[in-house]
Amino acid sequence: MARFKQEKTRLTSILQQDDWQEAINHELVRPGQAPVLVNPLLAFLNRPELRHKAAWSLGRAVALIAAESMEQARVIMRRMMWSMNEESGNLGWGIPEAMGCILAESPELAREYGRILLSYGHDTGIEDNFVDHAPLRRGVRWAIGRFAAARPEAALRALPQMVAALDDPDPEAAGLAAWALGQLAARPAEPASPGPASPEAVRPGLADQENAPLLRQALERLRALEELPERPVQIFDGSRLVDTTVKALAAAARRLLLPQTVV
Repeated sequence: MARFKQEKTRLTSILQQDDWQEAINHELVRPGQAPVLVNPLLAFLNRPELRHKAAWSLGRAVALIAAESMEQARVIMRRMMWSMNEESGNLGWGIPEAMGCILAESPELAREYGRILLSYGHDTGIEDNFVDHAPLRRGVRWAIGRFAAARPEAALRALPQMVAALDDPDPEAAGLAAWALGQLAARPAEPASPGPASPEAVRPGLADQENAPLLRQALERLRALEELPERPVQIFDGSRLVDTTVKALAAAARRLLLPQTVV
């Protein structure tokens, strides 16, 4: 217990540094350090100011663990999935974000758990894994976007649910769904940012004829989001939280999707 508290204190200081990502990477190159960091980082997921940094760090740590021992990594994934279960008694703060970062970093874990992550955002209307709590659902949208940016071929199956999510009654969750769609369309070289994106920077694969109706629906719903009153939202751009608006996220996603759409 004393060591756990010491690690939490030390990691708090690291995550508050300007060069926190470099510092975390330095920690992870130390032999055997990745498993030691997991529990303290999981504890930080409950802290909004450190949540995304902890999720990013868990992505790196658990991917390294998976490279050494898939079974050990599976234990961590199952632990996180249990935290998302209502029977666990937890709300699951930060768990989707952590899962999105982990699956973005580890192709092996992505193959096994990608569908589970996507299921948290899929409302089937029957018994499912869909997250009803709006603040937690925002984290799911961001996690799907992080996954889509790294593994678009795996996330493409979630296109219908991401388009439907643009009608989310929670404006911030709808804005983050727009960002997730943009990440699915953007090329890997395109920064994962909420700002304007070049129309030429599109990722091939979306423009199949079978996706055309969904993409046209997405453009219509994104335009509708752009017409709503300004609604502030924060988004983690890969290194820090950025203040933006639902309108800006929708506009950026529409610019990325437009070249993919078959008229």
